[in-house]
Amino acid sequence: MRGRKAVAARVVALGGVVFGTAGCGNVVTTQLRGITGVTADGDGRPVVIIASCGLTYDRVHVTGMQRPGDGGDPERIELTAATPQTGVFTLDLSEPGTGWSGAGGFTPAEPGFLVSTRSSQYDVTTTPVQVSLTAYQQVTGEEVIVRENERWTRAQFDDIACDHTKWPSRPST
Repeated sequence: MRGRKAVAARVVALGGVVFGTAGCGNVVTTQLRGITGVTADGDGRPVVIIASCGLTYDRVHVTGMQRPGDGGDPERIELTAATPQTGVFTLDLSEPGTGWSGAGGFTPAEPGFLVSTRSSQYDVTTTPVQVSLTAYQQVTGEEVIVRENERWTRAQFDDIACDHTKWPSRPST
């Protein structure tokens, strides 16, 4: 599954549509629009930030990452908004607040986690963010962690989040 997620994450970074196969062999097409990141609120606490880029989103899904050989399912939480959200909005995963409900609790653990934002109305998702525990604990309000532990300034995020053609190239691995 990790390989499939890595491929999907790379496709997601390109923008457009994700193509994959579901367990039944059907092709799954999900439009990518917007981006999910992690920043800090005014009190310095890490929060998820979502740029919806003209759509509405009402589901935030968090999956814990696993080290090879860990076995079992990683921790997962699914939060649902009573009212679909639009524009740029934030969500504190440990205290979602009024208007959000869901199962699971969020306690980040090594090596990190993956956050994706989805719509229950449309076949659409944002570009997800994969965050290491260390990056999560050290994030500030002047930066946003996006894609795979990449750091953009908050000004960059606000300026280019909805135009993937302006996104900086990823460092080579």
